[in-house]
Amino acid sequence: MAVNSTTPTGVFAALRVRDYRIYWSTGLVSNIGSAMQGVALAGSS
Repeated sequence: MAVNSTTPTGVFAALRVRDYRIYWSTGLVSNIGSAMQGVALAGSS
């Protein structure tokens, strides 16, 4: 069976879809912000 060169394969194949890439990146930024807030609050006590 021949593999189509336009068929995405691999772990990050879903990131080729623009909407999912936006969804994933905003989740990543949100988690980074939460971690930064946790570090700031832990250091202020």
